Amino acid sequence: MIMSEMSFITQLVVVVAALLYITKELSTRFEVALRRYCERHVNSINSLHRNTEEEIRTEFDFWWSDGPANDVQESLLTDPIVREQLQLVPEEMQDAAISSLLVEFQREAMHLAVHARLGSREADLHSKLPRIRGLRSVMLDQYEGHQSELKRVREKLFERKVDVEELERHFA
Repeated sequence: MIMSEMSFITQLVVVVAALLYITKELSTRFEVALRRYCERHVNSINSLHRNTEEEIRTEFDFWWSDGPANDVQESLLTDPIVREQLQLVPEEMQDAAISSLLVEFQREAMHLAVHARLGSREADLHSKLPRIRGLRSVMLDQYEGHQSELKRVREKLFERKVDVEELERHFA
């Protein structure tokens, strides 16, 4: 049927339907592009973290074994809560339990060292986010959440007698 043979209302319905379809397609494509952009941004940050971790791995291992590992182990063994929990573990498995706790603290200290080495590079990546409504705030919320997690890690390591300021100074 030719458009001139259709009534005005029918023509209007066809045009509106076409516009709605086009709008939906554009919206879907924009959403996909935005999701890909977010994934690339997150991947670049993760890559920066991995590369920095590889860069400082040996230096960190020497630093950790040079003192903090012993301080953390001593702190764990003198902690009444940890001692109470160790009493529930068979004696032959207590060393393994302490070792797994040490590995956890070492991993958290490494993460803190990576951020100390990164300095402001990660914040610079976040500042370059486009000013797209919603995207920027979500990504910045994630960044701020990560920063508060790092603050919690600092406090946790400090409780276990790790000199957090020295760690951050050493790897900055």
